[in-house]
Amino acid sequence: MSQPTTLKVKDICKAHEAIVALIKDDRENKFVFPSAVRIKLAGNLRKTKPAYEDFTQVKVDLFKKYGDVVKDKDGNPTDKIQLRAADAEAANKELADALEVDTHQTLNPITVKDLGENQIDVELITVLQDTGLLTD
Repeated sequence: MSQPTTLKVKDICKAHEAIVALIKDDRENKFVFPSAVRIKLAGNLRKTKPAYEDFTQVKVDLFKKYGDVVKDKDGNPTDKIQLRAADAEAANKELADALEVDTHQTLNPITVKDLGENQIDVELITVLQDTGLLTD
């Protein structure tokens, strides 16, 4: 059993988005992964999802705290929030601080061999490597 690894929230968010992209491409038959790789991806998705959702909520809360509801041309409120220019620096500082929080995760990496002959975007591979989700 692997030991938990300390990852910043920003890395967990990147890892989560990369996993979602791989699963989406697999579902759309752009990639073909063996079942064992699909199981690893699904497990890692379940492990990264809580921190990803927590951070997403932090962003929403910051926009509510430092923003104003956008109104349509008739003056009716929309579901959009515009960050107040005067508060942008404070909001960005809080957001940056939230991204640097340490989390402890036990992720199950996939290997280059697991990826097979699939033509995976270089940026996606870089994220997988940087977050420890892809090993040699």
